[in-house]
Amino acid sequence: MARPLNPGDKLPVSVRPSAIKLLPGTTLRQDTAAQNLHMAEIEQLRVELAEAKAEIRGLWDGLPLPIVTLASNGFIDQVNRPAELMLGGGRLVNQRMGRFIHQQSVAAFETALDAVLQGASPQSCELTLLTRASPRLQCSAHLHQLDVGREPKALLSLVDATRVSEAVQTATQATVDLRAVLQHQLHPMVVLGVDGYIRLGNPSAARLLGSAQGLEGEALELWIVEAARPEFREVLYRRSRGPLSVDIVRRGEVRRVQIQLIPIRWHGEPCVVAAFDDVTEHERQANLNEREGRLASLGLLVAGVAHEINNPLAFVVPNVHEVANALRSQDPGRMIGGMQTQDLCEMLEEAGQGLQRIANITRDLKSFHRTDGGLESLSLNEVVVDTLRLADNRLRQNAQVRRDLGAIPPVQANRGRLGQVILNLLINAADAMPSERLETDNRITVRTWLERGVIHIEVGDNGKGIEKRHLPNLFDPFFTTRQAGTGLGLAICANIIRDMGGWFEVTSEVGVGTRFIICFPVDGDGRPPRRVLIVSEEPLLIRGTERQVSRRYAVVQACGGFEAVRLLQGEEVIDAIVSARHMKDGTGEDLYAWIAHRRPELVDRFVFLDDATKSIGLATGSGPLTGSALSRLLDAMIT
Repeated sequence: MARPLNPGDKLPVSVRPSAIKLLPGTTLRQDTAAQNLHMAEIEQLRVELAEAKAEIRGLWDGLPLPIVTLASNGFIDQVNRPAELMLGGGRLVNQRMGRFIHQQSVAAFETALDAVLQGASPQSCELTLLTRASPRLQCSAHLHQLDVGREPKALLSLVDATRVSEAVQTATQATVDLRAVLQHQLHPMVVLGVDGYIRLGNPSAARLLGSAQGLEGEALELWIVEAARPEFREVLYRRSRGPLSVDIVRRGEVRRVQIQLIPIRWHGEPCVVAAFDDVTEHERQANLNEREGRLASLGLLVAGVAHEINNPLAFVVPNVHEVANALRSQDPGRMIGGMQTQDLCEMLEEAGQGLQRIANITRDLKSFHRTDGGLESLSLNEVVVDTLRLADNRLRQNAQVRRDLGAIPPVQANRGRLGQVILNLLINAADAMPSERLETDNRITVRTWLERGVIHIEVGDNGKGIEKRHLPNLFDPFFTTRQAGTGLGLAICANIIRDMGGWFEVTSEVGVGTRFIICFPVDGDGRPPRRVLIVSEEPLLIRGTERQVSRRYAVVQACGGFEAVRLLQGEEVIDAIVSARHMKDGTGEDLYAWIAHRRPELVDRFVFLDDATKSIGLATGSGPLTGSALSRLLDAMIT
């Protein structure tokens, strides 16, 4: 009979707790409620763990980079979706990674894997993969050690070298294409980094900014006036599209430009393409048009005022003279109203002088608005000589006059009004002489000459000169720097010369003197001026171009290519054509094609205004034609 178990006896291995039967009357102390709560927490943790695994798996598969985890024996442990696609799909787990690698790359791969598993730093190598999609796929492999569990593992990331190379080539080609586009753009453009420094600038931008050494590496804001730099930095930092209107300084000249910013990436760096539009001439032309409109309105106003003032003067001035003559016939000492006759005569004489000044002002006001007056063919040298003879006594008191009259052809002008202009300039020159200087040191020069089809009449002096800030306003009505001046003299002169088809040029330097030059366009052989057809749909462009060429040529305007064709079909006599290229109502190319077919004699005298191309396929330069360049080209074509 077996003896009972003692407390110190060891249980056989085969005896399990589940086989122990409780003796009658014994119980296990268990808290049923606590046990149920513990099981619920375990179940919640199990659910959260499953959700976390699913989330990690989703992130694992969502990675765009192919990733594989390898066991220490080189077999695949886990693989994400991009890696499955790269390796050809199918059952990959527990497959030996070496079977997907070309034998030429296996040795390098296994060496890197062993080093990583032994705790070395991350390793990289180039592999040639054998996949279903591509028998020989070039990849870059990167191995990192994973410290999980008791057995070391490796994390393998694969990069398709072929796609990287294609992406690099595409990016490089895009950069080359963008560079080529910018370099051949007629509009000024630069590539700017967010630091404000220029990465690339095309030739048009270099000309706009006046840089002959290139723009790369320069800070664009160096050309921007200081007051506009904060706004420019803000727009550049935000990489906004603009446009931004700023003033730039180019070799001492201030130009108004609009900047449009286009965000791009340049060599992997966030940058912007800054496109410039020089609106200086447009704004200047708009201001000039506005000014001419104000002057026209002012002319109507002052003409009406002068007429109303002149009417009472017509009877007041004779009455004052009659009363003064009557008093002079009386005894000078006779008392009338407590005053002697002599004193009354002096007062009336002063009143008469004041009325005469008023009459002179009203005459000037009427002349300011006057646009009529017959023109005749006359010698300008004769007008100059007659005017100098008329002003001889006045000029002799202030300065010595030197004449240099060249051989010039006759022009169509009004003798009396032209003489009035020259006389006004001569008197202004005499008044500009310093009072403290001897008359023998004061010089007034009068010259005439013919140059490039333009007659010049110069009245110059070595007087006080005019400050530079006053030059733009010299011909404005009522603008004067003299206390006793009315400010109408030069304004009237400008209107007179403009009515006769001429214009003024002025140069002056304080302490050196002033030169007023009257210019009249003429044809050297006396023939009528040549006719130039200007074709554009932009009114400001037409007016600006007309101002450039009207000094030497008669201008005919056409709004669009179709209207130009109608003019030419009407047998309009045209010597040259200046046309915009891009127009809605008949393009410049269409007009050129029509001329080549119907008016071939004008083919060699056709110029595109906005891209400096004389004819299609025949370049004459770069950038739009403006100023003297257009005049020189017209001279070459017509003559």
